Amino acid sequence: MTLKKIKSYPKNNSRPDYPLFFLLCLLLIFGVLMVYNASVVYSTNVFGGKYYFLLLQGLWVLLGLVALTVAANFDYHHYLSLAKPLAILTFILLIFLAWPNFPVLNRFAPTPLYHLLTPQTTELRVYRWIIVNPSPLPPLPFLGRFNFQPTDMAKITLVIFLAAWLSRLKGDLQYRRGKRDWHTFKIFLKFFIFFGVTALLTVLEPDFGTAVILSSCLLLVYFFAESPLWSLFLTVGLSFLSGIFFILTSEYRRERLMTYLSHSGSDPLSTGYHLQQVLIALGSGGLTGLGLGQSRQKYEYLPEVATDSIFAVVGEELGLLGTVAVILIFVGLIYRCIDVSKKAPDEFGRLLSGGLTAWLAIQFFVNIAAMTGILPLTGVPLPFISYGGSSMVTSLISVGIILNISRQAVRPTSPDIRR
Repeated sequence: MTLKKIKSYPKNNSRPDYPLFFLLCLLLIFGVLMVYNASVVYSTNVFGGKYYFLLLQGLWVLLGLVALTVAANFDYHHYLSLAKPLAILTFILLIFLAWPNFPVLNRFAPTPLYHLLTPQTTELRVYRWIIVNPSPLPPLPFLGRFNFQPTDMAKITLVIFLAAWLSRLKGDLQYRRGKRDWHTFKIFLKFFIFFGVTALLTVLEPDFGTAVILSSCLLLVYFFAESPLWSLFLTVGLSFLSGIFFILTSEYRRERLMTYLSHSGSDPLSTGYHLQQVLIALGSGGLTGLGLGQSRQKYEYLPEVATDSIFAVVGEELGLLGTVAVILIFVGLIYRCIDVSKKAPDEFGRLLSGGLTAWLAIQFFVNIAAMTGILPLTGVPLPFISYGGSSMVTSLISVGIILNISRQAVRPTSPDIRR
């Protein structure tokens, strides 16, 4: 399916989904407030001022809204021609970060280059970030060394690539819903290689939590394309076995699993400390919370207080009612995104909006499930609420793409009242 063919679709350049944007703004405003509230103690002790994270988060939200505006006004059909270059660039960055942890090949990794381009220490062998302006380039005003996480970019670019590939295979103009003769075992093998390489590179950074989220998104795009059930079950089964292997062969993953199974860990002052502090925060909030700004766990008891653990502060200060309200707002946002996917004018728009919606929904669920002990702890931020630059900007870009699809949505025509 070529870009020229897709351009032949009749376009309905109507208004974007304003309820979706309204719900997004509610989450952004609440997120900026909670980042300031959760980080005020840490910011004062480390940076000498309580507004450090507030100003940074406000800047990320502003940049993200600019990116959202651009994405919302950029015809998503153009991503068909950009899908392959974006995927190649993404894989280059993922290979670069995973290289030091590849068996055998790691001995050829250019260690000085990693010291220069990654903010992590090489002793930990964790490479998840790339510095855009490394020394000797000058630091940016206020931001200092600006870095981003390629896996955040991958959640958009690889979904775009897979959606474009599958929509071309199905032949959007000729394919009739319910007919599955487009799918072959060869197509499944190509998808599985793409799926497996993506998951492997992310796990080797190492970033197991993001690997689960990214793999789940790709698998759901494949499912949305009406792939046969046997291919889905086979992929899930092999992924489950691979996940067990990577957990059992990693000491820190085994510790996280044991902490999850025991809900306290073998030592509540070490492996089980984080989860214990999260549960204390949520339990202290009760039904109505301690009151906005009254969290006790943010006084350097709760690790990653403004990023991964910010939901615990929400629960402590606003209680069960506050957390339920946040969840309902996000569920409303996801519902609007699903509605956009249903009304997309073509197969590519349906798969693209469905994949991006799946990413946001899965990441939201994984963060909250980890904070409540349903899943093991992961380093996954809460979309639109947690502190973070690359996560915030990429999340807002994804919503911008969905808003662009909503502008071209197929809407039922009004009946002719003259009849």
